[in-house]
Amino acid sequence: MSLSLRDRLFVAQAALGRSVIAINPEAVREAASKDSPLLMVGLKDTGSIPQWLVDSLQASRHHLILTIDRMSDLGRSIDTDLVNPLTYRPMTDSTSGGAINVLKGINDCCVGTDGGGSVLAPALAINLYAIMAKGVGLYAGSGQSTDGMDFSADLGFIGRSFDAVQNLLAFSLGSSPTQDLRSLSISIDDSQSFDMSDLQVFVPAPETAYAPDGTDVHMRCMAELEKLGEGTPSVQEIVFDDIYDRGSTVRQLRELWEADPDAIAMDVEGPIDVLAATKRYPAAFQARRR
Repeated sequence: MSLSLRDRLFVAQAALGRSVIAINPEAVREAASKDSPLLMVGLKDTGSIPQWLVDSLQASRHHLILTIDRMSDLGRSIDTDLVNPLTYRPMTDSTSGGAINVLKGINDCCVGTDGGGSVLAPALAINLYAIMAKGVGLYAGSGQSTDGMDFSADLGFIGRSFDAVQNLLAFSLGSSPTQDLRSLSISIDDSQSFDMSDLQVFVPAPETAYAPDGTDVHMRCMAELEKLGEGTPSVQEIVFDDIYDRGSTVRQLRELWEADPDAIAMDVEGPIDVLAATKRYPAAFQARRR
């Protein structure tokens, strides 16, 4: 059950200075002037969210910006200042406060930015729904990673339900200043089966890549693919020159997708939280890390 606006503001006030940076002081007045159903939205505390989207949400009859949500210091992949409410470990990735505020019921959905996991990772860390929107053209600027690689960040949405994130995605596309995006139709019908037998999935070859807990990535990928049952895609093994060298791996992936734009590259990440890994790294992995 969703909290009332009064209860949401009470919970937000208690989280002020932690997962909440600021609370909309006009929330009650604005809510009274809007129509129901009303989707409560949090915004990540970053200048990368386009102003057109902020303006559109403020003008919308069915959306209310309720909070400004904390992001991890310098956008790091672990927020050591916030605690994951489910694991009691440091919160994962930079859209950390937004995900927590959705989990606590303050917001129905939040807007974040993602340059390499900053939306999907916190959503996964606390079992929420998320959509990354760069694939449909919703960008949040560009920059450089900590190892000097250029990247384009995308807008992403985290919600308590899939309907909430789909709602915010469709609203953002409809509000975009780009005509091509406004004309896109978002319709996701999960009642129809999807035949993947014509697709190719590339997974790291055995004993060439290891997850942080020491398990072979190939074995973990195959275990997940086996769950698909009939109609599974064909599986190809790929040997990276050096999977732990991001520059080399990105180059090989680009070559893969230039040859086959529909190819799927599958990987396994995690556990990525601090202190989550309990097994020792294999000798081959240790040698590469040195």
